Amino acid sequence: MNILSDILNQFHEGHTTIDFPDEIKEGNYLGNIAISCFYSENSFYVNGFGDEYKDQLQLGDKVVAINGMETNTYFDKCVYPKNNLPYQSAKNYLANRRLFVGNVDDSLHIKLQNKKGKINLLTAKRSPLRIKHNFVHKVPDMYTDSLFEYRELDDFSYVRIGGFLNNTTSIEFAKIIDELRPSKGIVFDLRGNPGGNSQFAQSIVQYFSAEKKIKYWGGFNKMNKSNYRAYSMYKRSETDTSLQMKKYYDYYSSYATYSHLEGGYQYEYTNTSKGGLKDIPVVVLVNSRTASSGESFVVLLKQVIEIKVIGEPTFGSITTPLIIPLPGGGSAWIGTTIAVDEKGEIYKYIAPDIIIDPKVKDVLNGKDKALERAIFELGN
Repeated sequence: MNILSDILNQFHEGHTTIDFPDEIKEGNYLGNIAISCFYSENSFYVNGFGDEYKDQLQLGDKVVAINGMETNTYFDKCVYPKNNLPYQSAKNYLANRRLFVGNVDDSLHIKLQNKKGKINLLTAKRSPLRIKHNFVHKVPDMYTDSLFEYRELDDFSYVRIGGFLNNTTSIEFAKIIDELRPSKGIVFDLRGNPGGNSQFAQSIVQYFSAEKKIKYWGGFNKMNKSNYRAYSMYKRSETDTSLQMKKYYDYYSSYATYSHLEGGYQYEYTNTSKGGLKDIPVVVLVNSRTASSGESFVVLLKQVIEIKVIGEPTFGSITTPLIIPLPGGGSAWIGTTIAVDEKGEIYKYIAPDIIIDPKVKDVLNGKDKALERAIFELGN
């Protein structure tokens, strides 16, 4: 499974990966330590740790090296190849509780530097992943983990959507439509949104369009019709002037390669709203943990109104995964769609209009610069 995982991870597509069996994930094979980090200003910093490290660590300590390697080098050699993320989001995503994952039998030798420049050497042994660490010491969170949150920010409205795993978000959003109508601007916070079902995302997007039919996000599927490819290899007889045969040949000739892309917009859906929010300015907050249908929401919204996106590059996957059970447990996930964005171009990830890379001091103080910038943009 390690070999298969290494192969699939080279695609760096979020829905193309290996899900290991529970006995491996929660057994004595993979382990972690009770230290979490965040990535900022080209370095990794401690943002949480268990009580067992209270005398050795401080929040904001810089992780200088791991097992004798500079931390960024360690990440590139030991962490990134084992994961399937696009590089632009990998460090920000994996720093949080994933930087130190590995063989449970191995110890980590970590070199740290505190705010005053003092060097500290720490040796930590990984414990099995089934052991849930309690991060007693941690920096304030910039956003909540709630599935849905709504509050007023002066003349503006703040709507947090923590996921589309069920219809809770769409139901809750429908309840506040009348309260949103007089708003001078809406901030959608999708940071940390892992996705779910894009149909729940579209049910919110529809309120921003007066069109009766709205295009769903599009994509292309790879088709491999071997008999079409075989037909395409045989040239039409030079003496055959049949228009029907020419039509057949021209059609099959597009299958001259092993695979062929078919698709476009998958379908249109009926707008059951009356677009009551279509004239309200919108800003969307995203980060490296905005994934799957969390990203689809942004693409769908861009198709109906102009929005401004603020934050970090997103996770990088809105494909539809094919899940294949593997012998012995676990599964292989394979992205089956080449997704396209609102411009019809092949989707890679959402690049924010305004990039906010949280500075170390802001993270440690729980200062939300992205939200501050969103309010500023709406005010202007």
